[in-house]
Amino acid sequence: MCAAVRSAISFLAIVFFLSCSSAPASAKRVALVIGNSAYKSAPALKNPKNDAAAVSTVLEKLGFQVIAGLDLDRPGMEAKAREFALASRGAEVSLFYFAGHG
Repeated sequence: MCAAVRSAISFLAIVFFLSCSSAPASAKRVALVIGNSAYKSAPALKNPKNDAAAVSTVLEKLGFQVIAGLDLDRPGMEAKAREFALASRGAEVSLFYFAGHG
């Protein structure tokens, strides 16, 4: 099974779990979604930005506060991680999704 299919299955399992969760609809849910397609020292990727946008849309529909970042460098990633950490305080659910070179 290719990595993209495994990732899609994993994500759908998480979405299913969260949609069936016993947490009330008003529970605080925060997600950090990163999609990096453009790199200085590695080949560009076609799908991560699209995947991140699709995941963000689904999570927003599930009531998540989504903190999204596209094509971030290291300082950008660190800034988003800090923002996510602050937003996650007191959250019932915190989720991190990354698409790009691992």
